This record gives sequence, structure tokens and C-alpha cells, in this order.
Amino acid sequence: MIRSLFDEIKRAKKALIIGIGGAGDILGTIPTMVFLNKMGLETIIGSIIWERIIVDPKPGPRSIEELENVEIISSSVCLADKNVKMKHGPVPQAAYVSKILSQKVVLIDMTKNPLETAKGIKEAMEKLNIDLLFGIDVGGDVLATGYEKDLRSPLADSFMLSAFSKIENSILGIFGIACDGELRREEVEERISEVAKIGGYIGAIGMFKEALEIMEKLSEGMYSEASKLPIEASKGYRGIVKIREGTREANVTIEATITYYLDLIKAYEISPLAKSVVNAKSLDEANEILHKNFNLFTELDFEREAYKRKTTSYRDIYKI
Repeated sequence: MIRSLFDEIKRAKKALIIGIGGAGDILGTIPTMVFLNKMGLETIIGSIIWERIIVDPKPGPRSIEELENVEIISSSVCLADKNVKMKHGPVPQAAYVSKILSQKVVLIDMTKNPLETAKGIKEAMEKLNIDLLFGIDVGGDVLATGYEKDLRSPLADSFMLSAFSKIENSILGIFGIACDGELRREEVEERISEVAKIGGYIGAIGMFKEALEIMEKLSEGMYSEASKLPIEASKGYRGIVKIREGTREANVTIEATITYYLDLIKAYEISPLAKSVVNAKSLDEANEILHKNFNLFTELDFEREAYKRKTTSYRDIYKI
């Protein structure tokens, strides 16, 4: 049976909306937050604790134990406000979001393994009276097969998709199609259609004026090239934008302003990447599986190489 987005919302009391592709994806949660609020549903937004190297040069995601000034809710979830910071210095972008929105945000620890992350999220949802979960990916590379030539950040997406697949009432949102310069627009569209073929397409929304205003305000103090491009698309920009120091090209169209909602379990079912890492015992094991099974150079590999070579340049690492 095909799920109804409106029925899911009507049944829910409170929704958790998490940017799953990186810390900057929290910006991509705003259209969903505004939409759900207009529907009368209480929401809380958040992200995984994995900043770009320009914010946090230490490779990989952070654990909740590496954070200060947070309220730990479970083994993989904490609540944070504008005062959150990492013990080794950097301030997560979520602190800025919390400050501007005047509300606490959720941070997800993905340093252990997908099943432990899922267990912690479920426990936190119970404690916070949350009964509907949205995972938002900016760009659409969460739907990758593993063989796309420009795929650059498969680890966080596959890890989090596999974790969310263990949680009932979970929905996958694809926002800002092709804005991360990894999967081409046509590739994302094809994958969405594949999910639709098995009854997994459950709706879509555009960007309301209120969402655009919030995103514009947040974007002034955030590092997220991909998540900012839908703002330009909403103002009529259409064309190719070079991002990550020119190492990627994002094809920006008005379609970037749409959030597509998919049955997350069905999206997981067609994801060879997520299914391959779901039982990994650690983040490193998940990373090695992507090496072995798909010959992928992941975002974790990139950060470790950048740290070793004392550079933050994408062009240096990818030799472009």
C-alpha cells in the first residue's frame, strides 16, 4: 500500500527532521519544517555531527562525547543550543542555526555503527515524544548506486539511510536535486522513479516564502554550497555552478526548490550502498565495505588524506 504523506502528518504528534548528508544539510530541513508547521505539526530539526573540513579539520564525524554544552538524550542523540562546541575547538554550524531560530536542535552521532545509531535515535524519539522521522538529503546522492562517476560522499548517506531503515515511520526527503554536483539531475530523477515503481513516492512540496526567508537568513553564516543553491534557484537562477573549488559542477534549475518525499524503507530496498553497510560493526568497517564492494573514495578518505597532507583544498586531493 502506498503511504500518504498527509495521513502520516495527521497521525503524528511531533516530527524530527534530520539533515543526513553532512552538517550543512540542516539548511535543507527548513522547507520541510515550515511545511509541517503550517500543517500544525510540532517539529525539531537537526543534523549529523560531521562538518566540512573548512569548519572542523579533524577527519570524520564527531561523537556526542566530543561535544560540550549539550544535553545527551541517548547513546547517539543530543540536544544542543547556541552554546554547543567541540572539545577540540570548532563550533558546529548547528549552534548558529539554534541561535538564529531561537530553538534547540538535535545532533546525531554516527561514529559507531548504523544499528547503534538507529537504537539511539529510537530511544531519543521516545523520550522526546517524537513519532515521525524525516531524513533530508541535499542533492540526491543518497539514492546513488555506487557506480556514478562523480559520487564523492557516499559514506554518510549510506550509513544514515541504513540506520533510518530500522526506524518505523521514517520518510526520506530529497531536496536541491543535483545541487551537490555528485549525481546528475537525470540520475536523481531516475532513482526517484525507481522508488516510485515500487510504491515509494509519497509526495513533494516547493519552497514557501517563509522557508526562503529563513534559509536566506541562515545562509549568511553557514558553510554549505549545495544547500544554498536552491535559494538562488527560487529567484530564477538556472545554469551550471562550479562548487568545491571547481572540482564539481551543479546543474541548478527550479527543480532544486522541490523536496521529494519517499518511503524510506523502499528507498533503502533499492540502495546497494545502504544495504551493504547496515550490519557494519563500525564506521571504519562501513568505509572499508564501500572500498571493497564499490571501489569508492569516500568523504572520510578525502578528509584523512587532506589532514595528512595539511591541506583543505579539494583541487589538491582530487588532482584537478
